[in-house]
Amino acid sequence: MSDTSRFPSKAAILEFFKAAGRPLGKREVCQTFKIKGQQRPALTRFLRKLAEEGALEKRGKTYVLPEKNQFHMGHVEEVSPGALFVRLKTEVIGRAPSTLLDETMRVVVPEHLRGLLRRIEPGDKVLFAEETDPQTKAVTYVFRRRIEKSPDQIPGVVQQGPYGLIVRPADRRMKVTIDIEQSGDEEIMPGMVVLCEIPAHQTGRPTGYISEVLGFEDDPALLRKLCVYEFQLPKHFPEKALNELEGAKVPPLGDREDLRDIPLVTIDGADAKDFDDAVFAKREGNLWHLIVAIADVSHYVPTGSHLDEEALSRGNSIYLPGSVIPMLPEALSNDLCSLRPNEDRAALAAHLWINDHGEKVKHTFSRALIRSHRRLTYEQVEDYLEGKTKDDFLDGIIPPLHQAFERLDNQRQKRGTLDFELTEPVIEFDSSGKPTGISPRKRLTSHKIIEEFMILANIAAAQTLDHCKIPALHRVHDLPSSEKIETLNSLLQTMAIPKVMTPVRSPKALKAVFKEIEGLDNAPAIQELILRSQTKALYKPDAKGHFGLGLEDYTHFTSPIRRYCDLLVHRQLITCLELPSEKPVKNTLSHAKAAEIGLHISNQERVAMDAERITLARIGALCLKNRVGESFPGLINGMTSTGLFIELVGIGLEGFLPLSSLGDDYYILDDTGYRVVGRRTGKSYNLGAKLVVFLNQVSPITGSLSLRLNAVESPTRQKVYKVKKSFAKKSGKKFKSFKRR
Repeated sequence: MSDTSRFPSKAAILEFFKAAGRPLGKREVCQTFKIKGQQRPALTRFLRKLAEEGALEKRGKTYVLPEKNQFHMGHVEEVSPGALFVRLKTEVIGRAPSTLLDETMRVVVPEHLRGLLRRIEPGDKVLFAEETDPQTKAVTYVFRRRIEKSPDQIPGVVQQGPYGLIVRPADRRMKVTIDIEQSGDEEIMPGMVVLCEIPAHQTGRPTGYISEVLGFEDDPALLRKLCVYEFQLPKHFPEKALNELEGAKVPPLGDREDLRDIPLVTIDGADAKDFDDAVFAKREGNLWHLIVAIADVSHYVPTGSHLDEEALSRGNSIYLPGSVIPMLPEALSNDLCSLRPNEDRAALAAHLWINDHGEKVKHTFSRALIRSHRRLTYEQVEDYLEGKTKDDFLDGIIPPLHQAFERLDNQRQKRGTLDFELTEPVIEFDSSGKPTGISPRKRLTSHKIIEEFMILANIAAAQTLDHCKIPALHRVHDLPSSEKIETLNSLLQTMAIPKVMTPVRSPKALKAVFKEIEGLDNAPAIQELILRSQTKALYKPDAKGHFGLGLEDYTHFTSPIRRYCDLLVHRQLITCLELPSEKPVKNTLSHAKAAEIGLHISNQERVAMDAERITLARIGALCLKNRVGESFPGLINGMTSTGLFIELVGIGLEGFLPLSSLGDDYYILDDTGYRVVGRRTGKSYNLGAKLVVFLNQVSPITGSLSLRLNAVESPTRQKVYKVKKSFAKKSGKKFKSFKRR
């Protein structure tokens, strides 16, 4: 157990300092959070760490929230005399509203700190302050400290440079390339994915050497492996956790509700392997009775077990194209907990009754034994609904599910729930694991049926936990900030669309914008901006509502195989409802512990999203590698001062079109930030505009697509790089060779 295991979360401590509004000493923190004895030195180290990150500012023997300056964290791209070039990747820290910046900043290093420059390397994480001159209002970024050293080995792809081989880092936020020289015995060629080490004490463009060859960038398995390396994702389950599964089996009926004769069915994607929910609906008098049966993971994963600790550490499963990094071992996720057809399975069942208006009238929960009667795919259900297939069994299953869904959907529309119709690419693989194609995912009625059933079950779980008045996790989606809505309004104003009145209290205010832009070419781009105006949904111990769904209270209950919150909610429901249990279910969750777990799994969720996004982009780029030179219809869905972000219609991926490649004029981003205008001709490209682009270059290793407007590639100016001496021989490192077979 770490020495900070009993501390409140970072968020709780910062909230304490915010409420105080003045400098506080360690003694006051200890008194408030009841930290005693040997935990005090650990608290000192914890507060120092928060100060190093810029979350607190140290003043003598006290700490306070930073007031005057905004602090940023980012990764060094290049070291130059007197300054650093830093790529931002985290949010602003301080009292001002958080904003996510994505650009390279020149950070001045004060004279008294310039001795540190020889110890700072590309990839280091640094903290710097934003300072504004009171007279000129000019903003300067000033270095404060290094927070984190760069990884010893940087993954990247070997490319041919003007004067030799170079390595381009796999992280596309690192814009710098690394010069390498071969010592003579390495068999290195362009396209190899390598680990590159950069010796210390360099300024300017770095030079490094290759320590290991991982494979080639046209291997999707390697692109997934790269993601595991970059995000430090778990590679295997600890032996002590796996040992706890020895002898595990499906429990007998006992005191559980017997639902094995109810024709429950699972509806999932064609490639799904873990089925954690089964559904059923029927008409009972003037009500609809819905059953949502969820895998009873808590039966197999007791509180405090090694399995539980590992599941909490992971926080969630991570779904990469063609593979998954599960939260639970496959013996559970794909077997004992998976609601496979015609097999007895333990479940936690939500019985839900709604009226014809889609309003929930009542609900109950039971621990049950079920048997799925059919494993269905979304496409199978959709074909049945469209009359493309006939099936006697489905005749008694699908119509009631669809009719109940229609009632729930009516209620959803009344709440004003935000429905984003955004493009999600899907990659298809052949039997050997090779990607064969990519296309946007179709949103089907069958998807919506399952979504509405799950939302209703989650609502019932949240209401039950509130009634029991015990600490639990809720899915909280706060109201959008006035600042973000004003940014959105600046765009709507340029398009003569009525602006959103602030403060926004209901999703209906934004729903009105959806109606205004319906049918417009730039509707997808505006929807994307509306999505960006939203706050991030988090797991918190307090029920503060879910803005996007228009709900006063919400939690996650329906996916305990892949989300830790759901497993925790299952345990709380079993405890507060005193449901029958073959094994004791401990309820040791305090409000403070719930806050700590909520913060951790919220962070893990963001890691999973980033890992899934970059791996999708990489393997998606690999799918298009043989289509360089082809034309694609595109939509402008974003822009910067250097170029346009173009969504490839019919593909779902995004590419970048540099302004310098437009050719017929010098284009600049205007004051609105949503249009680029030619300085001479006045010709403009607006957000959401349609255009045809050509795929110019593909980089699977970074997941980048470079685009151009013309069929013939425009000439580009070659950069001349100074090649430095090789460090390979000086380092004495052993080189691992790799031959392509």
